[in-house]
Amino acid sequence: MKLAILLFSLLFIITPDDPVDKLVTAAANGDVSKVASALKKGVDINAKNRARWNALGYACKYGHFEVVKFLVEKGAKVNDPINTGSTPLAVAILEGNFDIANYLIENKADVNIP
Repeated sequence: MKLAILLFSLLFIITPDDPVDKLVTAAANGDVSKVASALKKGVDINAKNRARWNALGYACKYGHFEVVKFLVEKGAKVNDPINTGSTPLAVAILEGNFDIANYLIENKADVNIP
């Protein structure tokens, strides 16, 4: 899994010093403490990287329930579209992360947005 994230990061030339990249990479890796640290440093919870993905989208894609829960509790927009116009809910469903999908629905994710 981490190799896939690394390759994806290299594909989009993610810079390790970019605060948004640190946030979304931490979310993709399931690291709640690094996500919290990035937010404490003032990174916008809904900020998108060059690939137009946000932290919540990555956490939903890779099945990191605790990160999803943390982000939602801190105010992440559950209906904020990612690169293709789909939502974190759609990503969670497509990846088979149904516990995350249910949690998003419980937290006002719109089931009518693709």
